[in-house]
Amino acid sequence: MTTGVRIFSRSGWTLAVVALIALAPRLPAQEAPLPATDSPRPANGNLPEERAIIRTEEGDIVVRMRPDLAPTHVERIKVLANDGFYDGLGFHRVIEDFIAQGGDPESSGRGKSQMPPLPGEFTNAPFVRGTVAMARRENNRDSANCQFFIMLADADRLVGQYTVWGEVVEGMDVVERFQVGSTANNGIVPEPTRIKQMRVVDGSGNLAQRRPTAPLEKTPPVAEAVEPASVDMVLPGTDGLPPIGTETSLPSQTPPN
Repeated sequence: MTTGVRIFSRSGWTLAVVALIALAPRLPAQEAPLPATDSPRPANGNLPEERAIIRTEEGDIVVRMRPDLAPTHVERIKVLANDGFYDGLGFHRVIEDFIAQGGDPESSGRGKSQMPPLPGEFTNAPFVRGTVAMARRENNRDSANCQFFIMLADADRLVGQYTVWGEVVEGMDVVERFQVGSTANNGIVPEPTRIKQMRVVDGSGNLAQRRPTAPLEKTPPVAEAVEPASVDMVLPGTDGLPPIGTETSLPSQTPPN
C-alpha cells in the first residue's frame, strides 16, 4: 500500500510539472546570430551557392552572389563583409524608384576601404529591380572599391556601365522601407538606414570560403556599351551643379518613368 501511494504521488508530481510547462509563457524568439567563423571546405572542393545576408534596421536582405558575372567583385564583397567592414554603415544615398546605395564608411559617396580599386567586370546583365552592383567614379570604369547599390526599378541605360555582382532574392520589401533622400541633394540621406551586420555565407549557412584571386587587370568594356557620359541625366533641381559623391557613386540620374 505504501509503495502504491508513492507511485501515485510521483505520477501526480510529473503530471503537475508537465501542466506547468505547457501553461508557461514562451519567450519571444531571438534574432539568430550570423556565423562568426570559417567552415572547412567540402572534401570534393565544390562550394554551395553563396549569398550575402544584409541585416539592417528594417530587416534582412538576402543577395544571391553572381561569381559567374563578376568573380573579383564577389570576392571583394565576401572579404569586406566577413571582416565586418560593412557593419554599422548606412545606405547613404537612396533615390525613390531608382537606387539604394551603401557601403561608404564616410556616408558621403567618397569613402572607400583600404583595399585597391577593382577593374570593371562589365557584362550585358540586365539592371532590373533587385539587381546589386558596384558603385564607381563617373570618369573611371576601373575604380570600384567597396560601395554598392541595389536597384529599386529597371534601368536599361546602366547595362555595361557598372559591375553586377548579385541579385536580391529576399527582402526587397525591406529595401523599400529605407530612408529616402532628397532628389535636390542627389539622394543623400541625412539619417540613413544602417547595416547592423553583413556576412556572405555558403549553402550550409557557414561563412563562405575565400578563394585565391588572380592579379587585378583592367577589363575592357562590353561590346556596344554606352560611354559613361551618355548615361548622365541631371536630377530635377540640380541643373548645372556637380552631383554629390561623384568620387565613388552613381552618376546623377533622374528616376526612370
